[in-house]
Amino acid sequence: VVLAASAIESARVLAATGGLELPHIGQGLHEHVYCGVIAIVPVPPPLGEAGPLEGARVTGERCASGLGFSVEVRGPVGLAALDDQDLGILGIPRAEAERRSFYAVFAIGEVPPSPLRHVRFDGAHPDSLGRAIPVITMPSLSPEATTLARAMRARCRQIAQVLGGAEGKLVAIRDPRDRLLGHEGGTCRMGTRKSGAVTDCDGAVYGARGLYVADAGRMPTALDRHPSLIVAALALGTAERVLADAR
Repeated sequence: VVLAASAIESARVLAATGGLELPHIGQGLHEHVYCGVIAIVPVPPPLGEAGPLEGARVTGERCASGLGFSVEVRGPVGLAALDDQDLGILGIPRAEAERRSFYAVFAIGEVPPSPLRHVRFDGAHPDSLGRAIPVITMPSLSPEATTLARAMRARCRQIAQVLGGAEGKLVAIRDPRDRLLGHEGGTCRMGTRKSGAVTDCDGAVYGARGLYVADAGRMPTALDRHPSLIVAALALGTAERVLADAR
């Protein structure tokens, strides 16, 4: 059995599995911090599907606390590509949006693991399917992570100002201090010893032959970039281990 649902769901399945002596299930829940700024410019959108900076990436940096972050720039994109709700938040009528475009600047920062961040599962209050409800604990950012967030916001704004020019309008679209989950991981972290982990480095669950985890729950720490390719690499490694164990 290979669990590859999500960091939260895979941990919930393992927590509900009898016979596993793995106290670290749900511990070390992590999420990197991220923020963004868009620069709205009074020029029509490009004729192609994407602007020249679509997917461009700025070299990663390290802030004064020693934590790193990376920046991604996208655009220009037609402002009319946003839905009516987003345009309403920006206060721009759709007819006006047709004549404008925008650049999006995002920063993603690494956050080291902490015993203060975790998820537990409340079986006394099951959901409609009878499953234990996840109870997530995500405290405020540490002083080091707060320094990181400040550097990320400043860099995003600096780049957006250059892209927007003198007539550009800058709008912050995410505060890195928000306690939201989007790229969560770490709940089934991998390690070389059972005493501090849930799976080995190939995703095999300690003490459960034939049971594997292949999602972001295995990642022991949050990184300074989007985790999609990393999760895909972890899944490929688990697939090779499953084949090896089956031979």
